[in-house]
Amino acid sequence: MLKNLLKLTIRNLVKNRTYVIINIVGLGLSLACCIVAYLNYDFGMSFDQNHKNLESIYKVHSHKIIEGNVLTYGITPMALGAAIKGKSTAITKQSRYVGYDLTILKGNRALQKSVGCVESDYLDIFTYPLKYGDKNSINEKGNIIISEELSEILFGEGVNSVGQLVKVDQQGNTISFIVGGVLEKIPQNTSMQFQGIINLEHYYDFAETESNDWKRFIAGTFMMIEDKSKVAEVEKMLQSYIGVQNNARKDWLIS
Repeated sequence: MLKNLLKLTIRNLVKNRTYVIINIVGLGLSLACCIVAYLNYDFGMSFDQNHKNLESIYKVHSHKIIEGNVLTYGITPMALGAAIKGKSTAITKQSRYVGYDLTILKGNRALQKSVGCVESDYLDIFTYPLKYGDKNSINEKGNIIISEELSEILFGEGVNSVGQLVKVDQQGNTISFIVGGVLEKIPQNTSMQFQGIINLEHYYDFAETESNDWKRFIAGTFMMIEDKSKVAEVEKMLQSYIGVQNNARKDWLIS
């Protein structure tokens, strides 16, 4: 009986093959769209979830009124991080971040790579596991922590490049860094992407500025506040610097 049913089914499919093909193709496309939509949703929902301290990480924002509209900016004054250092016990870790494009030299080639200039707490706030080396090496001004991808380009696949020399061209000046660590591959759904990180002290040299420069803005000031009940206290402290900033930059008044 099953054999007869199978023959009947095949005959019907062959007889109505155009209709069957349309339905199969339509079903396949529907399933494909559902899979792509789910992957896109999952990619977005898992953004920055690689950071173990995500729930305790805060980025300082400023508000500026333009034509009656309040706009929010993630950039902050360079000096803010230095000014609030140690001012509140609620802030357990903090670090400023500046993205900088540097030219890395390899033989006759010049590789343009994005490098993050950070402070010593950066790798305690954010989770970027190291494949080789020590995250505390970033505390030394002459060190650089590079990505696994950049390490493979410069020194070869599977090579522990800790202790190797990396030469960088910065506006005609050649600067040498010692590799203090190699990061594991950074997930694509992570906000801050870079090929290396160096101590923020270098940025002061590159930009010819100082840590307490209220006229210059940087990409971000980050902090860890583990006790959420203290967030309002920190916000109030930050607001006390609005007047200082507005006096320094009357062309960029914030509120």
